[in-house]
Amino acid sequence: MFGWFKQRRRRKLLASPMPEEWLGYIERNVRHWAYLDDTQRARLSDRLRIIVAEKDWAPATGFQVTDEVRVTIAAQAAIMLLGIDADYYFDDVRTIVVYPGAFTRPDDPFDMADGDVENALLGESWHRGPIVLSWQHVLKAGHGLEGGANVVFHEFAHRLDGLDGDVEGMPPLAHGEQTRRWYRVTESEYLKLVGNARRGEVTLLNHYGATNLAEFFAVATECFFERPRALRQWHHELYGLLAEFYHQDPALWLADAAASEGDQQPRPRRRRAKRQGELESSDDYFSRGISFLNDEQYAAAVADFDRVIATKPDDGEALVHRAVAKLHLDDLPGSLADCEQALQVDPRDLEARRMRGSVLLELGRLDESIADLNQVLRELPDDPDARFLRGRAALASGQAQQALADLNRAVGADPHDAESYAHRGRAFELLGRLDEARADYARARQLEPELNLDFDHGT
Repeated sequence: MFGWFKQRRRRKLLASPMPEEWLGYIERNVRHWAYLDDTQRARLSDRLRIIVAEKDWAPATGFQVTDEVRVTIAAQAAIMLLGIDADYYFDDVRTIVVYPGAFTRPDDPFDMADGDVENALLGESWHRGPIVLSWQHVLKAGHGLEGGANVVFHEFAHRLDGLDGDVEGMPPLAHGEQTRRWYRVTESEYLKLVGNARRGEVTLLNHYGATNLAEFFAVATECFFERPRALRQWHHELYGLLAEFYHQDPALWLADAAASEGDQQPRPRRRRAKRQGELESSDDYFSRGISFLNDEQYAAAVADFDRVIATKPDDGEALVHRAVAKLHLDDLPGSLADCEQALQVDPRDLEARRMRGSVLLELGRLDESIADLNQVLRELPDDPDARFLRGRAALASGQAQQALADLNRAVGADPHDAESYAHRGRAFELLGRLDEARADYARARQLEPELNLDFDHGT
C-alpha cells in the first residue's frame, strides 16, 4: 500500500513541468548536462525532481539551502542513476546537510580559524544517516574545476556500496560471476594504488582511494563519471566493471574534466619489474612484498618485508603483512611476534588486532582470540573477516549458537566463500539442524572441491 502511494505521488509530481529557473541552475552547475542527449536529459530531469522532493534538506549554521542548491546536488546525484531502470532514487538517504564550504565535525577540536584546513572535510556519508556536503566543492565539481573529483559522486557512491548492509567496496551485484570479477579486479587495482600512494607517484585515481576498499570504490566512481576516457585507457577492466554496474558508458559521450595538473592527463608511472638488488627504497620492497603476498609467494614476501622493517622498525603495515605471510608459512610464533610489535607501535591498529586474533585462533588460545576479535567488531561491526574468525573461534569453543550468528554474517558478506559455508555447516550440525548442515557442506564442496576440513563428515 505504501509503495502504491509513493508511486502515485511521484506520477503526480512528474505530471507538472519542471520550473523554468531549474534548467538554468542545471546548465550552469552540472557540466554533464551539455553532453546528454534528449532521452538522458528527460531521465535526469525526472530523477532530480523526485530526489529534490523526497529528501530533507538541512542547512548548516549560517547557510541557506536554496532551490539552486537542491537542484544542483540532486542533478549530480541523478547522473549516477541514468542507466538504472528501477524506481530507485537513493531511497535510503533521508537527509542531505549542506555546509557553505569545507567543514569539521561539531565535536572536532580542530580550529578552522587558524587557517590550516588540512583536516577539513568536503563531504561525509553516514551509514543509515545523512549525507553531508560542502556547497563550494559541489559547485567546483559541477563546473569541471576539481580535476576529476566530485564530492556528490563520492558520497552517494558510499550509499550504493552500503545497500547490502556493508560498506566495504562492493555494491550489490547481479550474479556470482560478476562478484568474482569484482573481487579480482578491484583487489588488484586497490593494491596497485596502495603502492603508488606509498611511493608518492602521480596516478589517475586519487590516492585517498588507497585508504580502504570502500574509499577505493567511491574514488573510482568519481573518476568513472568525471574522467571516463582516461579511466578506460589506463584501467580498462575497472572501467568495464563500473560500466556494467552503472549500466552506462560515459566514455562514449562525456568529455573528461580538466586534469589536476594543467590539461595533461596524470598518467600512472609504469615501472618495469626489478630484479633482486635493484630496488631503490623500502617502499619499493613494500610494494613488491604485497605483490608476492598476492601471488602466494610467501617466503619471497617475508624477505621483502624484512628489508622494509630493517630500515623502518615501526612500519605497522609491513609488520602486519609479514605476519600474514608467516602465518601461511606455518610460522605461528613469528607471526604472533609481528602482530605484538605492530600493536606496540599503535595499540589502535585494528588490522594488527584482527591478525593477532587469527594467529591466536590457530594456536588454540581461543579466549584471547575472541577478546581481540570482539575489540575489532566493537569498532567495525560489519567487518566480515572478524566475523568469520570469531565464528570459527566460537565453534572451536563449543559455542555453536554464537558461531552461527557470526558465520551467517560472514556468508552474507561473501556468498562465494567455501570456508564460511563449511564452518557454518559444522555449527548447524552441532545444533542438530542436519538438513541445513548438509546444504552448507554441499555448497562448500561445490565452490571449492579441494577444500579439506576435518569436521566435514558429510552428515
